Amino acid sequence: MSELIATVEAQFDKNGKIKSTFLRPAIKNILASEELLEFTRSLPAKTIPPIQVRTIGERLLAQYFSDVANMELADPNEFYIDSEMVTCEKYRTGTTKKCVINFLFKHR
Repeated sequence: MSELIATVEAQFDKNGKIKSTFLRPAIKNILASEELLEFTRSLPAKTIPPIQVRTIGERLLAQYFSDVANMELADPNEFYIDSEMVTCEKYRTGTTKKCVINFLFKHR
């Protein structure tokens, strides 16, 4: 069993210093959580007011961090968090330009 937790992208300048980083949580399972589905069903069908969109975003973020915390508390004899390099681009000079790394929750 392997479940994607998040993807991290790091971009570097030509001197090898970090310019920017991005974290893209993998939230496909969170979107299906019963509590969030129940909440979104209670919203107006045609348009969702911006305050409700913010509330949905806050709930997704909270659920994501809760799920990650639960993964970290999982039995280390059964589960672990691993990473895999997806891609790494270099400048012509050979210094790293951009790397993309996936973080996975795995069963031993």
